[in-house]
Amino acid sequence: MRDWLKKALAALAVVLFVLNGTVWYLPSEVIALLAVGFLLLAAPRDAGSGGAAPSHRIIRVKGSLQLATRLAGLAALVLLLATHLSGTPRIPLLELPPVEVVMAGFVLLIAVLVEAARYLGGVVVTIVAAFVAYALLGDGIEGALGHGAIAPGHFIDLMFFTTDGILGMPIAVATGTVVHFLLMVALLERLGAIAWFCRLSGRLAGPRYGGPAATAVVASGLFGTISGSPTSDVAATGSVTIPAMRADGYPAERAAAVEVAASTGGSILPPVMGTASFIMAEYTGAPYSHVILAALIPALLYYGALWLGIALDSGRYGSRAACGQTGDTGESGQSGEPPSAWAGVIVVLAGGVLVAALASGLLPSMAAMAASAVALAAGLVLPGLRKGPRLGRRLGLGDLVRIIDVTARRLMPVLAACLLAGVLIGCVTMTGLSGKAAWLVVSAGQGLMAPTLVLAALAALIFGMGMPTTGAYILGATLLAPALVELGIATLTAHFFVFYFAVLSAMTPPLAVAAFTAVAISGGRAYRVGLSAMRYGVAAFLLPFAFVLHEGLLMQGTTATVAADTIRAATGLAAIVYGLEGGGLRAMAPSPRQRLAAIAAGLLILTPHALLTSVGVLVLVAAVADRLRATGPHEVSRRTE
Repeated sequence: MRDWLKKALAALAVVLFVLNGTVWYLPSEVIALLAVGFLLLAAPRDAGSGGAAPSHRIIRVKGSLQLATRLAGLAALVLLLATHLSGTPRIPLLELPPVEVVMAGFVLLIAVLVEAARYLGGVVVTIVAAFVAYALLGDGIEGALGHGAIAPGHFIDLMFFTTDGILGMPIAVATGTVVHFLLMVALLERLGAIAWFCRLSGRLAGPRYGGPAATAVVASGLFGTISGSPTSDVAATGSVTIPAMRADGYPAERAAAVEVAASTGGSILPPVMGTASFIMAEYTGAPYSHVILAALIPALLYYGALWLGIALDSGRYGSRAACGQTGDTGESGQSGEPPSAWAGVIVVLAGGVLVAALASGLLPSMAAMAASAVALAAGLVLPGLRKGPRLGRRLGLGDLVRIIDVTARRLMPVLAACLLAGVLIGCVTMTGLSGKAAWLVVSAGQGLMAPTLVLAALAALIFGMGMPTTGAYILGATLLAPALVELGIATLTAHFFVFYFAVLSAMTPPLAVAAFTAVAISGGRAYRVGLSAMRYGVAAFLLPFAFVLHEGLLMQGTTATVAADTIRAATGLAAIVYGLEGGGLRAMAPSPRQRLAAIAAGLLILTPHALLTSVGVLVLVAAVADRLRATGPHEVSRRTE
């Protein structure tokens, strides 16, 4: 199929999904099957999300096999779509579908798996295929992991004719909410949002305390809160911030690690937080506004700790200039092209409309479209302050076509991930695996809070390795969150715990996909970048345990509780970061003993016991006093100079 026809079909998919979520509403099964059709028809020759797809694929589909699977999948899709539209009365799961429909279901499932492998990599598809095999063959397993026999007809019926399978909630969220935010992000990017974010963060960060590294934290956080994808965030902002850090004296792997840690945090920073946040609202039954409000304090603590670590570490490297002060590389790819001031006006207007709409209780899809409408109107009307390639000028017809095309390319991997997530949910539902996994986690943890949380965190990281954040969260929420709720943890807290580690899997070796993307820009070794990013982002690995122990961090409880828990967490994280990164201080670098004392003090402060917290505060004060006493005022002055 010619590329122009694929682009036209992909653009048609975007328009259809956007209108379906704002103007009319097709039956969920029909729109989901149409999403499958667009995935099979409109996939580009080089599948992937802007070059950010995993490079460690183990399944490659080429030539005649790819064509055969697509044609067979499309034929099966037509049959299933006709079955849904026929209106023939049949009660799913009680009256099994005809044999030809069952065969078509398996053919379409195989086609989806093959197509998804081109976007998400063979590791993800292998995991999903293992779940399918477990559902169909698990009746032969003895013991607790076994289950009753599941007939092929029952399997296909649940997968394609109920909302518990491939046509369920994940694909509904993708086609009813995510596409609207992808369109908004593409529009803002076309209006110069990336370059403007970089310039703004450069002004905020200034030339001191890490310079371009601090700029990367601000820029990636600002952009990540609307993109919601660590990998895409690295690809977008890292192309500007990593070269700036390299020019400032940062080693390649350290510069990449800063960008990875900053971009990963974008997925936990309100108001958008990516696709998984919408699915979390559906899973927990909490309004989306409550989800983003609960996420606010931990996100601010994470970025505060990250910024502190970079400031403490800045003594090892230069800080000559910040991104935005030496020239930006905007969407045009040409350096030295600062964004128009109108780009900032449009971003602020659109962001204000988005936040106000969400706060007023408007559906997320409608809020995103309202923000897009404001940005589009401003882009069509407001002139630029000067001429420049794609920056600060009125939008034209070509720009609108490009925006829809970019949205379509980014939507395809999301559709693939959500379809596979639906397969996982269906397999877990029909086998009862969620209850078994919860039992295994609780049993292995012997019913104790601490070991169970550690096991759940490790499992969430393993589930998420090589997977998109959305799929990793869904898998963790389905298998692990029930175990945490069984321990007495609040539902929203349990899901936030799983969500954090699903996000962190993007920078956790060995399959740290965000690190692979950063290495493509900076050079170096991905696993070293991942380990350094984990060190910079250590707060994100501790915060889930902290907000399980201190409910105030998720805005639960009284104002006094929220304030006390926030101060406790901020103090503990600051002590840990000081112990890890304090060696870069010019003025008062602590000794190894003092750094260990600071880390131990921070961990004690984060515990829920008043006595241990008090001991931690005393240890921290003693460590800092010991450092000040050993340095002396004259030495501090000399080192500062």
